Amino acid sequence: MSVWNLLRQFQIRKVHMAVVLNGYGRTVGIVTLEGVVEEIVGDIFDEIDSKGSLITSSMTLMFCY
Repeated sequence: MSVWNLLRQFQIRKVHMAVVLNGYGRTVGIVTLEGVVEEIVGDIFDEIDSKGSLITSSMTLMFCY
């Protein structure tokens, strides 16, 4: 899934976080709206940010409501 499609899914579903599932339906991580926006516009630093890497993948997403 492209970053633009992922952003659109966050907008449609009105959520800020999704669970990333592998091909077997097992949880392998999360993706956040902030992480998607940062992929598009660059890093957004605020008081709670620490240095870390963004997880990108084309795995199945389960959106949290």
